[in-house]
Amino acid sequence: MINAEIALFADWSELKKYVTSVRSTDAIDAGQLSLRLRRLLLDSSPLIHIVNRTKKRKLHFPYQPRIKENISDRVSVLGNVETNDVAKPINANSVTGHSLKSFLQQDILEIDGCKHTVRTVIKEVANRFGGVHFDFSSAQLEGGLDPAAPDVAQGYIGAICTIAKLVSIGIHDLANACSPLPPYDDCFGHFSSDPGVIDFDSNHLLEVIYEDQKYTIDALTVLAVLEMKPQQVDESVLFTMQSGPDQEAFKISFSYDGELILDLNWTDNQNRMILHDHGKVRPIGKKIFLAISIEPTDDGITISMQINANRKEQSVIGNFGKMIPYRSILAADSENKNGCGVRLFELMLISTADRQQIQGYQQYAYYRYSLDY
Repeated sequence: MINAEIALFADWSELKKYVTSVRSTDAIDAGQLSLRLRRLLLDSSPLIHIVNRTKKRKLHFPYQPRIKENISDRVSVLGNVETNDVAKPINANSVTGHSLKSFLQQDILEIDGCKHTVRTVIKEVANRFGGVHFDFSSAQLEGGLDPAAPDVAQGYIGAICTIAKLVSIGIHDLANACSPLPPYDDCFGHFSSDPGVIDFDSNHLLEVIYEDQKYTIDALTVLAVLEMKPQQVDESVLFTMQSGPDQEAFKISFSYDGELILDLNWTDNQNRMILHDHGKVRPIGKKIFLAISIEPTDDGITISMQINANRKEQSVIGNFGKMIPYRSILAADSENKNGCGVRLFELMLISTADRQQIQGYQQYAYYRYSLDY
């Protein structure tokens, strides 16, 4: 079951896409967006109230009353703010901050001189485009408007995107308090293919050189969501990290039979750990969650490997010390061969090893990517 904090963070992750970029949004996207806003702000127990009972963050929703964006001679979107940052609007002194109750009462759309509030627009878009009501003739009679009129439809779409932008700014601090993702300083690699995926095969790899070598780590977590393709070799490489030009620190591979393999060569300590498939770990063409962590202990390290619900942990004694990442390669080894065929959705490299953090991200990934296991 997805908890309220993960749900709020996932909703905010979608809303904040409307802050810093111009998105091409149609009626279907607007309807889906309105359903998220309705759940967050308008339900009998709004999601932000449920979460904020424990987080206790002050929420201020920005609104600029003098801003008016004309869709046509008869339709305008109101109250937008200029911003390049999800955390705050530009010219914040001219922007009014509202409580949720007050924000829902602000005018956000004007049609033929009639103004519609934030609350009204969320409900109308959810009813007309979001599928809450499928009887469009009734929705039309209730609003006295034709939702099929091009300028009216664009007005509603523009208004709901503006609301998403204002809400994402307003709940920024609350959402970050719910985040299953690590602090930025702990994350030294994050690849996200959103909104699509990237296919990797033997002729397609991703390489990162850490030129300044500013990261010195004694712990590591690798998190990924991906789909496997059929492989042609005994061991295909998913990810490699080097600590020097000719020094492979660790390598993550899959065997032909579906076993997950970790080869570790961390400060001259060589180990191989295998997570066996048992016939159920690696379905071809289905999204899987992968996590590998290396955590220092008093006399060595603890290695954890996980695919979906299948997890293995092992302690290794030795003097492992710290490692400075030099180069990372996705879908190939250090010699750029034997690459793993995958469709990658997300990959994170984190310079800590925290079991609770892995569980939090696993919940989030389960929700965001509709994982089935």
